[in-house]
Amino acid sequence: MKTLTVTGWSQILLGMVLAVGVCGGDEALAQIGGSHKLVPVLWNNGKVYFLQGNEYTRYDVASDRVDERDDQGNPYPRPIQGNWPGLFTEDIDAAVFWPAPPPHGGEPKTVAYFFKGNRFMRYDVTADRADAADGAGTPYPQPIALKWPGIWTDRVDAVVVWPVPRNGRTVAYFFRGNQYIRFDVKNHRADPGYPRPIAGNWPNFKFPDGVDGAVAWPDKIEGKSVIYFFKGNQYMRYGVEADRGDDRSEGGLNYPALIAGNWPGLLRAQVEVEINQTAAETDDYVTWAPTFSRARIKPGTWGGPDLSVVLTNDPPVAGVSAGDLLFDAFQTPWPPNTTATADTLPLTLSADSSWKSFVIAGKFGRPSTTDKDAVIEVHETTAAGPVVGKKSLMVRIRKNANALTAPERDRFLRAMKELRNRGEYFIFQETHRLAVTVMDRDQAHHQPGFLPWHRAFLTQVERALQAIDPSVTIPYWNWDDAAPNVFIQDFMGAGAGGSGPVAEPLFALSNPLNGWRTDLRYAAGQLRRQRWDQTVAPASSLPFRTLTGPTGLVSFADFGPQTGSPGQTLNDTFSARVEQESHDLAHAWNCGFGHSVNPNRSAADPLFYLLHSQVDRQWAFWQQRHGRHGVSVAGSLTFPAPAHFDNTGRWDAAGVTDWWRGSFADDTMWPWDGTAGPSGPDARGERPVPQASAADLLDPVTGENVTAGRPMVPRTFPSSSVGNLWPAGATAVRVRDVIDYLGKHRPQDGLGYAYDDVPY
Repeated sequence: MKTLTVTGWSQILLGMVLAVGVCGGDEALAQIGGSHKLVPVLWNNGKVYFLQGNEYTRYDVASDRVDERDDQGNPYPRPIQGNWPGLFTEDIDAAVFWPAPPPHGGEPKTVAYFFKGNRFMRYDVTADRADAADGAGTPYPQPIALKWPGIWTDRVDAVVVWPVPRNGRTVAYFFRGNQYIRFDVKNHRADPGYPRPIAGNWPNFKFPDGVDGAVAWPDKIEGKSVIYFFKGNQYMRYGVEADRGDDRSEGGLNYPALIAGNWPGLLRAQVEVEINQTAAETDDYVTWAPTFSRARIKPGTWGGPDLSVVLTNDPPVAGVSAGDLLFDAFQTPWPPNTTATADTLPLTLSADSSWKSFVIAGKFGRPSTTDKDAVIEVHETTAAGPVVGKKSLMVRIRKNANALTAPERDRFLRAMKELRNRGEYFIFQETHRLAVTVMDRDQAHHQPGFLPWHRAFLTQVERALQAIDPSVTIPYWNWDDAAPNVFIQDFMGAGAGGSGPVAEPLFALSNPLNGWRTDLRYAAGQLRRQRWDQTVAPASSLPFRTLTGPTGLVSFADFGPQTGSPGQTLNDTFSARVEQESHDLAHAWNCGFGHSVNPNRSAADPLFYLLHSQVDRQWAFWQQRHGRHGVSVAGSLTFPAPAHFDNTGRWDAAGVTDWWRGSFADDTMWPWDGTAGPSGPDARGERPVPQASAADLLDPVTGENVTAGRPMVPRTFPSSSVGNLWPAGATAVRVRDVIDYLGKHRPQDGLGYAYDDVPY
């Protein structure tokens, strides 16, 4: 912390005053990282404090270098908050030690002024804290326009008080852009005739387009009084007595000169980091899978040699759950079945600001809870060195709905409601309805394509939700356990109670799902589910097959195939068992004869998506246990049956000869392949009925008419908004496209999601 010495203070005031401000341009000097604004203030202890962003460091005038630690042994940089009581805590534009008591009366005292945007604050130097209010009781911060007549009212880039009288007056100079204003300190007003251009009025000035900061140096340099001006990674020296810019020092240093090497420890390069190797913030989301990223020295902020840095996570905060990352060196091609594993990563960044690639992944067990709560810190030299760059991102993972925080839950509900308001929810509802409406056949169920079809479908819905709120994923309803936090009025709705088979679930008035209507063409109206308490474990009333355990779903080594239609002999395969002994029971358990029991209308209930996130999680869990993400043979990814999907068009299943499209790895799936109606001579070409048909179909459960008009369903799967995820362009989805959802064999083929309890 600053140490005040009152003795000799008046002499210091006569000998020097320093002030500085910083413009917001890209060329601004970067010392610590984050904000570009660098604000030095010379204190009465022989130190210059450089404030930047929300931190500050200290420069020792006598030794001419940055102090490593403060007087209590705390390393620099230090946070402004808590060390400059009452002051702006970040992004200060300009500061000036004022060579006169506060104007307009009030208590005479030694003060400094700090400017930010269109406001300013006064700092009591002796008390070592910002004033809460002026002498008239007006609180700080105050508008610049209120107390600084003639000065720009919305931004000040720099201020410097001329260290010797000008024609018998003490004057200060305010800078903004390529202009300046002269200010009469005693009369506290700008001189008439200003602003004026820097060019032509400051002889031999090296930065006529503007400066980032300035300091009137307290000690004479080479026998003369000087002011230093900073811009980007350079600085110049201005001779006070000669009133002109210097061209070179006595040692032969030409101006403007590089800050690096001439201000020991002051200039630290600003490092910028890009996730997914783009500057866009919309793709700053990762899972447990490897994500290609890169870092570089921000152009214009460094003039030194190559820079050694170490990447780390930001320090944990007690009581706060936030995302953490793992790091790894970049390799091309990336080794299959590997992800980032290190807690830190050393990198050498080129002085020419070229990019250096590296790899990151979310740290298993440490997902994010809020958007961009995972922070990469870039430290100079060592993991404990000064921070020279930061990047915020999110470890975005599908989570157990029962364990969501209230903010996570509410963000999902709001996004779901907005999806409905935009009309997109109805499109997805129709997509699922038409996929199962194939006369006596079902496009997306009762066959090996059940899991990949719903994986593609769920991915498309989730990406639509993330276009509304990028922090959202589709949580899963884990019915292996009770879900007391899911079936409540604040989330998926509580049982209505009373008699009768089904009723509208109860929602809190504040729940975005309150008043949810199904908007079905043939069954519009209120949502319908079972009336009883649904917070209990589903296995208490139906024989669910659990995911784990000796007879759990993971105990089945083979993926498929499944029987051609319900009622046939059930194969001992994962695909068959997960659909009929887990998925089907979940649809029936809490819905009875409500919406979710019938696939023609199940997607009308928002619970449908939590249900299918659980089904996909079960598949992901099975894949991880059995290594069923694919086998690379001569550079080609295959999924050999019976372990997983058949690649040749033949399932060796006794008694099953009739396969539908979607049963084989290279089959495309409706609606993303653009087909409608029969498209081939055999059963595998069967598609849903032509959507333009005037014919109506009957709901097999209710007998209601199902209008077969043309819905607005997607005809291709849209390209990913993230460049390093599947698909690169709109595509007809093949089964093989969605099996390796983590991109274990090629990260660019990942789908961009993962589960909280399924490691890489």
